[in-house]
Amino acid sequence: MPGIVSIAPFLSSETLNLLALERIPSGRLTQLAGLAPFLSAETLDTLVQRADPECDMPGIVSIAPFLSSETLNLLALERIPSGRLTQLAGLAPFLSAETLDILVQRADPECDMPGITALLPFLSSETLNRLAVRLMSSDMSGSKMCCLFPFLSQDTLQQIADVLMRKRDLAALKNIAPFI
Repeated sequence: MPGIVSIAPFLSSETLNLLALERIPSGRLTQLAGLAPFLSAETLDTLVQRADPECDMPGIVSIAPFLSSETLNLLALERIPSGRLTQLAGLAPFLSAETLDILVQRADPECDMPGITALLPFLSSETLNRLAVRLMSSDMSGSKMCCLFPFLSQDTLQQIADVLMRKRDLAALKNIAPFI
């Protein structure tokens, strides 16, 4: 593939698409990074659809700017199992707000807090506030929620602080204080 990438600007799109579909096996999508700008959206979507997200995520992330938003959103919603949100961190800038919202809603914060944390900069304020309310109503400690604090609205932070004061969670109150 490195040789093909170097002559890609001089080959027809039909030839490049055919080569990619025939020669790029599952598990090798990282080989497409240099070739992706020359391939059709349909070819790229086909390659991603037949890829194994468990093995091919670095390759999928490397070609994400060239993939359709529909393909990326479907991949995130239908092919990434629960508890694996950390795999999607590299795709987050390319996913829709609706997809990110659904992913966070169906995540189990007890198990997937690292994945949720990886997505925080890309979540809407509404999604963040709903997540904070959900976590407050559960028995999750305030210390585990502290990664959310920089991203939450003042109203939500104040609600969390009130709950933490009632629980007498001094460690979490210490963490939230700089944000209120």
